Amino acid sequence: MTKEILTTDDERITVAEAATILRMSPMGLRVALRHGKFSYFGEAWKSDDEGDRWTYYICQNRFLEYVGMAEARGVDLPEIQNYLQRKAQEPSPAESFSLLEKADLEKEIKKLKSENKKLKGIINRFLEEASEVVDK
Repeated sequence: MTKEILTTDDERITVAEAATILRMSPMGLRVALRHGKFSYFGEAWKSDDEGDRWTYYICQNRFLEYVGMAEARGVDLPEIQNYLQRKAQEPSPAESFSLLEKADLEKEIKKLKSENKKLKGIINRFLEEASEVVDK
């Protein structure tokens, strides 16, 4: 008995097909791909030239490998779907801040970036001086 092995990484599977196999809704899978939850076998990106349009790619070989590993480990695929749906409904951390808190955070980030730039300068000067000592 020979086992069929898919050889090209370019073979794709649709979101609808993958969602059916994972026993989850296509939209749930799309959201998961957008958040990088299934980066082993797929990815999603927003097209710059087409506004808010998302593009999805699911590699058939990696997807089938993932499903086989999940089933071998006894992972309940509907349980993954429920978890991802709960996570998608949770507000993002940025949504939970007031406008004042956001402004304060932006100021703090700006301050940290400035300090980071100063530290990079200090480190670069130190490395230059250290290399001069080593070269002597």
